[in-house]
Amino acid sequence: MRLVIIAILLCCAWGCSEAGGYCFTMKGRVPGMKYGTVFIRTNDSESRVLASADLDNYEFILKGELEEPGCYVLQVNDKKMTVLLDGQELVAEFLEGAHLKNLKGSPAQDCFKKYEMEMGKKVSEMSGKNVDVENIFSFAAEDELQQLRFKETCIFIEKNPDNIASAHIALTEMKNDYDKGIKMYELLSERVKRLEIGKALKRKLEQVESVANGKKFPEIEVCSIAGDSLTLKDWSGSVYVIDFWASWCGPCRAELQYLKKLYKELEGKGVKFVSVSLDNSPKAWARANAEEKLEWLSVRNRYGFDLEQGICKALDIRSIPFIVVLDKDGTVAGKSLRQEVLRNKLLEMLK
Repeated sequence: MRLVIIAILLCCAWGCSEAGGYCFTMKGRVPGMKYGTVFIRTNDSESRVLASADLDNYEFILKGELEEPGCYVLQVNDKKMTVLLDGQELVAEFLEGAHLKNLKGSPAQDCFKKYEMEMGKKVSEMSGKNVDVENIFSFAAEDELQQLRFKETCIFIEKNPDNIASAHIALTEMKNDYDKGIKMYELLSERVKRLEIGKALKRKLEQVESVANGKKFPEIEVCSIAGDSLTLKDWSGSVYVIDFWASWCGPCRAELQYLKKLYKELEGKGVKFVSVSLDNSPKAWARANAEEKLEWLSVRNRYGFDLEQGICKALDIRSIPFIVVLDKDGTVAGKSLRQEVLRNKLLEMLK
């Protein structure tokens, strides 16, 4: 009897059909767009249309039934935006050009908006402590800021464990960091974990778990400057700095200048450097490699910057420069480390 009552309460909260789905009505007025179509789509690569309505005389009323509350894409003509849907009666407010200003009636959207406001305030306060220009733009300051952001994010999720916004925030904030992701995942309620948005976070964790800190670093299929195929797999015996870069990446080329200085400083102290180009073009890489005159092993990823194959998929590399540090056992000791943060990590490991 108690389970029946709980089910009824959940249906009232979310809106249910006889099939048990999530029903909602969304009303809206879109300044500057008199006619067109409004869609709700899946928030994935398939982008399937789940509901739609006509935009007539700047206004629309969209009624839909989804499998469950979660993260979806709201599309107005050709303008797309991510939204969190978990209320029955929704009112979408737009600025000129179909820019979403607010989505009333969605507790999850309100929760996410609150998170952004609170985080913006915290980041501003933290940035204000680094008053001199040198500190503001240092990677040490950026690293400290990211640590603060993660700490405050965990506090926020812990306060809102049963809101789907917390799972959405965790998905965004974890990037490819398994340790951060699993901590945020464990703060979520069991209900949110069972929803698709919670399952998406779990899948992301499973994807990057193999290269989490403390895990053995995988093999890399690469090509030499002569075009020979190689497999880099023996990472033991030294501390390794593996730099993923590309010829067309300005920040990567700037980071290489710092790595050259660091190489000179740590030469002969048990640290080996490896640069792995993600260039799709062997010629572009060869030209950049000749310009940089690297004094350590320099190779090109066999799959270039293909996100769905090889090391890019294994490490979930979405942006570069991306630097990984391995300990003498060939296990991951740190990822996404740069400049003085990287140097401090290496000096600590060499003690």
